[in-house]
Amino acid sequence: MNKLSDRIIRVLIRKDVSIHAQLFRFMSLLGTIAMAVGGVYTLAEGMEIKNVIALFAGAFFMGVLFWAGKKFKQYDICSFILMLGLNGIFLPVTFMRSGGLKSGMPLWFVLGFISLFFLLRGKGLIAGTVITIIADAVCFYIAMVYPEKIVYMESESVVNVDIIVSTVITVFLTCAFMFIQITLYEYQRKENEKQQAKLVAAMNTQSRFLANMSHEIRTPINTIIGLNEMTLREENLSDDIIENANNIQSASKMLLSLINDILDLSKIEAGKMEVVPARYETGKLFSEIVNTTWIRAHEKNLEFCVNVSEKLPSMLYGDEMRIKQVLTNILSNAIKYTQKGSVTLFVEGEQTGTDEILLKMSVIDTGMGIRQDDMKYLFDSFKRVNEGNTKGIEGTGLGLSICSQLVNLMGGQITVDSIYQKGSTFTITIPQKIVNAAPLGNLNYNSSSRHQRSSYKKSFEAPEAKVLVVDDNDMNLLVAKKLLRETKVQLSLAHSGMECLKLTAKNNYDVIFMDHMMPEMDGEKTMDLIRNQEGGFCRKTPIIALTANAMSGAEEKYRKMGFSDYLAKPINGILFEAMLLRYLPKERIEYMVAPDDAGLALRHGDDGGVLALVCHHLGVLCGHTAVGDHRHPAVQPGELIQVFQRAALDDDVVAALAQIHGQLGSDKITHFVYTPNSRTVRQVRSSSRSSAAVSPAAASPTSST
Repeated sequence: MNKLSDRIIRVLIRKDVSIHAQLFRFMSLLGTIAMAVGGVYTLAEGMEIKNVIALFAGAFFMGVLFWAGKKFKQYDICSFILMLGLNGIFLPVTFMRSGGLKSGMPLWFVLGFISLFFLLRGKGLIAGTVITIIADAVCFYIAMVYPEKIVYMESESVVNVDIIVSTVITVFLTCAFMFIQITLYEYQRKENEKQQAKLVAAMNTQSRFLANMSHEIRTPINTIIGLNEMTLREENLSDDIIENANNIQSASKMLLSLINDILDLSKIEAGKMEVVPARYETGKLFSEIVNTTWIRAHEKNLEFCVNVSEKLPSMLYGDEMRIKQVLTNILSNAIKYTQKGSVTLFVEGEQTGTDEILLKMSVIDTGMGIRQDDMKYLFDSFKRVNEGNTKGIEGTGLGLSICSQLVNLMGGQITVDSIYQKGSTFTITIPQKIVNAAPLGNLNYNSSSRHQRSSYKKSFEAPEAKVLVVDDNDMNLLVAKKLLRETKVQLSLAHSGMECLKLTAKNNYDVIFMDHMMPEMDGEKTMDLIRNQEGGFCRKTPIIALTANAMSGAEEKYRKMGFSDYLAKPINGILFEAMLLRYLPKERIEYMVAPDDAGLALRHGDDGGVLALVCHHLGVLCGHTAVGDHRHPAVQPGELIQVFQRAALDDDVVAALAQIHGQLGSDKITHFVYTPNSRTVRQVRSSSRSSAAVSPAAASPTSST
């Protein structure tokens, strides 16, 4: 049976036509053969020449349809004509001239109905069914009411033979049709499985390519950002140097955002992009967006108008970072494609429930606009409209595609209204939960100067701690060395897995940072050898994956491999110190930030040591370490730290603390700081507005807040 199926597939199956078309090919061909055989039989039995001619005419008719379908590819029309000719003309005429009810013709009517449902679909099936029912009903009516109009067979034995032959042919054709259909569907299923396997392989290849690309590009960016951060930590820098360093930092982040666009698209296509909702302050969100946008508009001498409704709730619940990403991208596009005139941001809210609001954000520009013919391509990946007018404008063509899909993930909608050469209006609506319904009021937009820099404050020292960094890239090792210089740890560097094993065989390290993608012996294999190294001193040492592989699911992937944690490149100095703090033995740490200094740093928006301590104590808060009897089992460490890291990467401690505050709620501890002398934990409350001063509470570690 399998050999027969394979032979049918090889001879008759066409990959360029649908299953219905292939069924038509089979049925018309088999019908041609069956009718030709029937004609030969009737001729051999000496039946009337009219019956013989009718059968051969039917065979010819079906053969012509088979050829026409193959020639003109109009299989639906040919199928309908076939059923119309068979059920509406051929079978009724044959019924009248071949014995009517006293013959095998009723069985042929059954075959006609079966063929109908095999071949036709949609309106064609409905029309074919109606025609067949009418034709069959007329035949039966004539046979019962006007039997004299029926041409009966010569004898009862001929009738019996005709019934037997009709039964055999009908059963054979029905079984053949079913066998062919099952064979076709089985073939299609196998083809779909092959295509699915190819698609999965292609997706895996794409993921590996993007991971490799991310690794190769992030490695030099890591060097640029890391060394630039060390420059900004230097004292007594001139304004020109600070401005240049800030420009390098801005350009590096722009390049990193382009890479992230590609990675975001990959996540969305793979269905791995997730929305991470949290409480956020509405005023702060739009203040940050306005400040960054104003600088770009000012550089192009564009007027930037802002109209944020004073009636907006002051605190909402949603994915602040994704909203910021979408709106910043739309505003950035408006500025890029506007040569003169203005860009306007209009924000309002529409109450949709007692605790829900539809956040409506519109960006209006006087730029080049979009042709109506190009509107359908606007949200396509890797597609830029008005190519001729946008050659000199930077971009990958991914931004709007990602924005559209992110808005859909958040349950919102993005629409466009544009007049070519006049301007465009992009409107984004996203449903949000209301946390604090108090009106937002007037916003105070304070743009930061390009000559300002965030000050670095050392959070701890660990001169007795031993740390090993393994990376095959010399510049990455240099960046790690410089970023950890202020911590005074005893730092060892290894250029390969083999060199790492030689060091772990002789030294007991407190923490090991391991690059994953190294030649000859990669990070995973090196880690396994360290864990099983006979006589080695680091079999239980925390090993942290320090890698440029920032693809979706990377954290879970590395934890499954056996790594203690994961830190993506380019390395953020603050998070680097925070990761080290989390895994260093406490007896090795000497904290340098006092609670009062921390409160002062928070009030002035300084990052550095305070931010690193917040990262560390998030681990404490989420259950990595017990703090008295105070635990938060409901908080997922990975989720909370990921949310916080996203804010921390913007070098804004206030935004970072607002993220923590939003995740834990105003009734929970926002963050902790250590008192250097006693090393006990003191709780610090966060005010309802992130810009307000934060002062430490005098409560004990286990008291309720």
